[in-house]
Amino acid sequence: MSDRKELLEQYYDPSVANSTEFYFSKAQEALAAWRSLNIEELLLNRLVQLDYSDFKDLAETDPTVKPIRRASFY
Repeated sequence: MSDRKELLEQYYDPSVANSTEFYFSKAQEALAAWRSLNIEELLLNRLVQLDYSDFKDLAETDPTVKPIRRASFY
């Protein structure tokens, strides 16, 4: 048996996998932060064209981009 399969069988919890609840509170918080953002379409179009380092640089100087970066990399 492969190591991965053994680990999966050892740690797999069907009650979590089959649950309708969302167990990962940190992810819930990040999703809520992202959903609360109101990004203008023009800004969003500009941001999606940037690579990560340009986005990071812009977030350090532009106060409208800082909360977007914070929510994107919660």
